[in-house]
Amino acid sequence: MLRVMLPPIATGVSDFITLREYGALYVDKTAFTATLLGQPPSVTLFCRPRRFGKTLNLTTLRAFVEPGPPGVRALFDGLAIAHAGEAVWRHFQAHPVIWLSFKDVKARTWEAASGQLAMQIGREAQRLESMVRRSLSPAETLGSDGLTDTSRLTLAHEGGLQRLSQWLHDVGGRRPIVLIDEYDTPLHTAHEFGYYDEAVTFFRAFLGSGLKDNAHLERAVLTGILRVAKESIFSGLNNLEVHSVLSRQHGDAFGFTEGEVRGLLEQAGVPVELADGMREFYNGYRIGGFDVYNPWSVTQFFRDAPFRLAPYWVGTSDNALIRQLLIERGTVDGPTLEAILRGEAVSVIIDEHLALRDTESRPESLLSLLVMIGYLRVDDVTPEGTRLRATVRAPNTEVRLALADLAERTVTSALREPVEPLAASLLAGDADGFGRRLQFLVETALSFHTTAGRHPERVYQAFIAGLLVGMEKTHRVETDPESGFGRADVLVIPKQSGLAGVAMELKVGGPEALEVAMAQLRERDYAAKLRQAGAAPIRLLAAAFDGKHVVVRFEEA
Repeated sequence: MLRVMLPPIATGVSDFITLREYGALYVDKTAFTATLLGQPPSVTLFCRPRRFGKTLNLTTLRAFVEPGPPGVRALFDGLAIAHAGEAVWRHFQAHPVIWLSFKDVKARTWEAASGQLAMQIGREAQRLESMVRRSLSPAETLGSDGLTDTSRLTLAHEGGLQRLSQWLHDVGGRRPIVLIDEYDTPLHTAHEFGYYDEAVTFFRAFLGSGLKDNAHLERAVLTGILRVAKESIFSGLNNLEVHSVLSRQHGDAFGFTEGEVRGLLEQAGVPVELADGMREFYNGYRIGGFDVYNPWSVTQFFRDAPFRLAPYWVGTSDNALIRQLLIERGTVDGPTLEAILRGEAVSVIIDEHLALRDTESRPESLLSLLVMIGYLRVDDVTPEGTRLRATVRAPNTEVRLALADLAERTVTSALREPVEPLAASLLAGDADGFGRRLQFLVETALSFHTTAGRHPERVYQAFIAGLLVGMEKTHRVETDPESGFGRADVLVIPKQSGLAGVAMELKVGGPEALEVAMAQLRERDYAAKLRQAGAAPIRLLAAAFDGKHVVVRFEEA
């Protein structure tokens, strides 16, 4: 077993002070804090994939600027920020911090979500009130008129961010810094469960009044996965800076650079061949001119000694929106995804300003979201109208595995519900029901298979046989069986006499192909094997496929 010389790894801990006090592994990203504080005050939004160190960077900034015990100063010794100049260090423990994290606001209704938001805002107001009271006379109180009321969300809360920052400035004489982690999580959930308009209305008022032209605010930093400024949440915010995965600045602030990972590998004594495999598995994200590693996967790799390469990133998010778009856009984007899963680079149109409410109607939705959440690397970008033409590919092996797993689970889930009725309508000879359900399944799932090539009928044949595998308790589903004077495409043979049986012939073409298929079924007597099995009734099914369009016809044998 390799001897690991790294500090202990605290999995799932994203708090700077906790990591430093515990002596846990910490890759120095304090230059990010120094850079921010050395720039003019602004409202800055950082959009990065999940598990890319967003929360840790925010807690580092918070630990530096928020008043705290003297021991905090020592936690920055030996780090990059220790060498920053006076322009940065004048902010050390100099600003109250309004800290909000919306990562757990994932309710199914607006009533429940608004209650969770009220709880978050109320708890933070109470924390700040307690902190200020310790430094002021007992006569001074937090005049927030309901900000600490956690039982309901009122209009006072919509203006609460502005009023709380004003109170902190007026009472303490120092402008606060606002830090909001995972600001977009409630919006994703609201979109999924149908209360999006209510959520947008609240955040427009809450963030707009708190961040726009607020003279009591020092600066604000928000993190999330997607940029949703187009939703008018930040309407009129003239000092907003947005840094997405396509931005040129702060490329090395989130994720681990090659040099940082090389240092970890040397400390841990990882052999060269395993280091090369690690690069192939976890490197390849291109952000701001830097190739970076997924920090979550890297830390899991080092924690999982003896070291092994595994897809640690899989399953770290529910990806509800992506799953929905895989179903809705799979017919069109399936060939592109297939090429990406083969490791190819493809040219696509993306929109980094995509509005959540438009995802169902915009053709670039799926690929744009895959870029923003980290499933695709962008190698080059050129403007094309109001959108961007980009060359994309999967950044590494881990992501290809994650994307393939996501697509497979999504399609399997989409198929689970309609497959049983499909089999029932087949045995009943219900042409309308069978055709309608088969059409849905072809549009939903067949995009992850290719129907190009010399024998597209084979693809349709395997596809239908796969759909009917659930009939195994009562029927055998055979492809290319000898029956009569040839080989049928598919036979559904009852395991006991007296049950319905079906002989199928599949053709590529329009409705005219149905006549050819039905004639072949009869002339070659493909139902012979069904008669031998005692099937009753026996049905003949002709199906014609024209790309993603299908027509079917039943007849009694």
